[in-house]
Amino acid sequence: MERGFVQLIPREQWWTAIFNASGHRIPIYIDITTVPEWVRPDLVEMVDLDLDVVRREDGRVYLLDEDEFEEHRISLGYDARTVDTARGTAARLVLAVEAEQPPFDGTAAVWLPELEQA
Repeated sequence: MERGFVQLIPREQWWTAIFNASGHRIPIYIDITTVPEWVRPDLVEMVDLDLDVVRREDGRVYLLDEDEFEEHRISLGYDARTVDTARGTAARLVLAVEAEQPPFDGTAAVWLPELEQA
């Protein structure tokens, strides 16, 4: 069964988020990335840094893939700023999602019905 989602790509932030339609086992999935760069109006580029923050349907929030981040930190030679920013961003997002701070407060839900009508 296919379900709609809304993706948020904020400017000047080290993350992107997907807000899934109701009934999905992971309503919020956040990728920690380098700052997204809008190359053209229809093309955005960033590097996925492996760390992910998710809120499951039961409300629990997790930080995922720390092992992959560590592996790539070494094998790809991430600089200290990238490592510190990625980890700090992930930690702040875990707290924001747990506290249901905007945009993790259901704000994206208003856009999901638009997808069902398309």
